[in-house]
Amino acid sequence: MVGQVLRDIFQPHASKTELERFAFRLGLNLQAGIDLYQALKRETASHYRSVMRNHIRAISDRISQGDTLYEALRRCGDFFPPIFVELVGVGELTGRLPETLSALAAHYREAKSRTRAFVSAIFFPLTELVIGLAIVGLFILVFGELAASRGIEADPLGFGLLGRWGFVQYVLILLVFAGCIYLGVRAFRAGVQWIWPLQKFLLRIPFVGGATETLLLGHVAWALSRTLDSGMDVLQAVRLAFRSTNHGHYLESLPTVLESLRDGNSLAESLRKSRAFPDFFLETVENGEISGQLPEALDHLAAQLYEQAAHAWKQLSVVAGWVIWALIAGILIFFIFRLASFYLGALGVI
Repeated sequence: MVGQVLRDIFQPHASKTELERFAFRLGLNLQAGIDLYQALKRETASHYRSVMRNHIRAISDRISQGDTLYEALRRCGDFFPPIFVELVGVGELTGRLPETLSALAAHYREAKSRTRAFVSAIFFPLTELVIGLAIVGLFILVFGELAASRGIEADPLGFGLLGRWGFVQYVLILLVFAGCIYLGVRAFRAGVQWIWPLQKFLLRIPFVGGATETLLLGHVAWALSRTLDSGMDVLQAVRLAFRSTNHGHYLESLPTVLESLRDGNSLAESLRKSRAFPDFFLETVENGEISGQLPEALDHLAAQLYEQAAHAWKQLSVVAGWVIWALIAGILIFFIFRLASFYLGALGVI
């Protein structure tokens, strides 16, 4: 059980940076008239992680043996996102592979830009938090050593952490805490089933939930737009769009939507039965179906949602920065009062 959970979390996947670079360079080479096999051989010499280069090399070998790019990508297992693989397959069938790769590159470039903007906004406050925690660790080590050298038994922080052993314990606590955060982030990104309840709970948190839902709705709208515009079967399009989110809120409702579609209901009605989508999203889908321009309507909606999500996450990053500042201030205030209390107690004032 534990082994399966760890495999789900740590199974290697292509990063957004690698997907954007691979799709952009491959599409550019194909547009320039370079043969697919030669274009892939060029990519094996590019700056990727070793696991990515190995997959590209395997894809190149399969192309030389007569496989299509779609077939070669599928043989890579779950390393490439399903929607990436399927859209490439549709691009090959329709003769629009370079254009499809360019569109995928643009999509992952925008996703990478949103992530970078959020991380850059909270980087400095996080750095200050790390420095603050390091200062606490140095205090535990230095004060404990000084107290021990003078034969004084004192615990000004009240944690029972003093000297070298106290410092080691403190570092271990921080490492365990950081490890739990890292595992949680990996599990969220992988969308493993046991993390679904927590994913859905976070959607109910004010502001954070709204920003996250807007971004996820943008993913669904974009994926549906691309898959439906390619002529893909609606069942497969919905399946890929929902799975592209890696989020329990949509993955849990997927069977309901698919069953409704198999019963002959429209996409708008099937999405409404899942109760996972807001009214404006359903109205856009319904209007698109009536007008016969569903892919275009969804593409326009995705652009609007991504813009709203970028604005919301920018505000969220500011809030996260202030939360971190407040945490740092709280730590400092706590230690100031603890040290003052210890000092005054030593003087017999309290």
